[in-house]
Amino acid sequence: MWETGEDGYLLVERITKLESGYGESFELSVVDGERRASVEWSDHDGLHISAVLQDRPIGLSAVGLDYDTLVAWDEHKSLENSIEFDGHRYYYRNSYEVRYNEDDEGFWLWEFVREDEEGGVSVVKWEGLPFEVYVSIAVSPHVVTVYHK
Repeated sequence: MWETGEDGYLLVERITKLESGYGESFELSVVDGERRASVEWSDHDGLHISAVLQDRPIGLSAVGLDYDTLVAWDEHKSLENSIEFDGHRYYYRNSYEVRYNEDDEGFWLWEFVREDEEGGVSVVKWEGLPFEVYVSIAVSPHVVTVYHK
């Protein structure tokens, strides 16, 4: 699909509104044949679209993180805090609570941006559940066409 330059024809299964102190964004749960993806967009300072292509989340240790590191980075924010994953460096940007509109439940989110700004790593923590890590790629709005049924 996006990483190969092929067209993707995505069927939307669910639209979710996400709200935080930074505004709102939207997440689409989509399917293209047998392949699932999550597409998130916001229009803060222009249109930003990212896609998560992995089928399920990975754990903190897969990206070289642990709970104590996340807590320390929350307390002592620094632009030098970063992780190395899959040949790319990702810089810690922020952490904050996000409200999920389906049931108004909240989760905590840590955001990391790839050094070339063409991707990101998101660490998600729901209460009572293990940490979930998602790796995303940036998608140019110029390659996205939306059709309304």
